Amino acid sequence: MGPVFQHKPGACARCAHPLEDLNSTHVCKACGRPQPAPERTIPPDYFAFFGIRPRLRLNVTDLEKRFYEISRTLHPDRFTTAAAEDRLASVERMTLLNEGYRTLKDSFARLRYFLELAGVSRSGRAVPSALAELWFEVQESMSEHAESAAAKLASFEELFASTSRSHARDVEALEREIDAALEKAEAAGLTHSSDVLPLPELLRKLSEWIQVEIYLRSLARDVQRLKAEGPQCR
Repeated sequence: MGPVFQHKPGACARCAHPLEDLNSTHVCKACGRPQPAPERTIPPDYFAFFGIRPRLRLNVTDLEKRFYEISRTLHPDRFTTAAAEDRLASVERMTLLNEGYRTLKDSFARLRYFLELAGVSRSGRAVPSALAELWFEVQESMSEHAESAAAKLASFEELFASTSRSHARDVEALEREIDAALEKAEAAGLTHSSDVLPLPELLRKLSEWIQVEIYLRSLARDVQRLKAEGPQCR
């Protein structure tokens, strides 16, 4: 299980001036030079890069505000006449900024990234059995009479909608529980997620729910494809 990620302020790599706030961690206020891009880790710590606490439920408006604020500070156009190492630092940090923003602003991408960051391996693909069985019946019915196929498809879509709503509620509750555990870790000064019970078990459960989400999204695409093709009735 990975660390509870925390950003720690440092000093400018160019002039050793303390980096006191979010923007100065990217461009030093004293010497005006962009800081070298952080060492690439797999995956990168986008939370630390944006100067925000690691959470599953983020204020996307605040994230967007930080994105544009950092972008204005780091943009390569500001360093066109700077030294080569400063131009490179600007470009590399802007790359991380854009990657991080794309990942963190999307709720599903953020869930998958969070698990990767925490070092949780992906669980086996979970399939809601009742939904899978009915989907098989729907596919079989497409070669039967049109009325029978339409009735089975309608039943399936009703069950699919109900399953999706229930799944969304479960994931939201789990997100809140995990965020509460992270707040507990920070309050206790813990630095490793395995020290925060029951966080390891919650993250494993989240991994299972993500596999359900992947299945539901794939199934939704299959339903649209099947409806577009129409029944191949005798």
